[in-house]
Amino acid sequence: MALDTLLFRHTLKYPTMTATNDLSPWAHPKAQAWFETLLNRSGMLAEIERFMEQPVDRINVPECRLVLMFLIILARPGIWPPGYEDTLNTAEEKVSEIIKQKQSMSNKKMTMAEHQKHGVLMDEIRQELEILRRRIGKSKLKTGVGQPSTWKNFWM
Repeated sequence: MALDTLLFRHTLKYPTMTATNDLSPWAHPKAQAWFETLLNRSGMLAEIERFMEQPVDRINVPECRLVLMFLIILARPGIWPPGYEDTLNTAEEKVSEIIKQKQSMSNKKMTMAEHQKHGVLMDEIRQELEILRRRIGKSKLKTGVGQPSTWKNFWM
């Protein structure tokens, strides 16, 4: 049977799918509802909200990067539950604030090696933030950014 015929039959069975050529499991409303329930029951959304409510100076860089990674993985169009876009936008703004605050730390006395390490870390976080911005449609860059070099161990 041709793929077009299968897609057409699938669309008739599930008319709320966003597009007939979209084979993503997230296109189905039941899958979206399941994922939203998972996020709520697991407490993941509550943890992200807790992160956003903390004062910027109390958030450490590893926690910030962990939240960024979680959002990069799950904040894709069609996957992130509808109605929670404000959570993504607020998290993106919070991470921007954290980067600005942590960047100002480079004015403190550091050795040359510490200063270089801090600069590399800030570059990696800015790159990760830009990946999130592209996922949620807030990027102002005309070209994409590559994956940070530190991700190699994460993805393999």
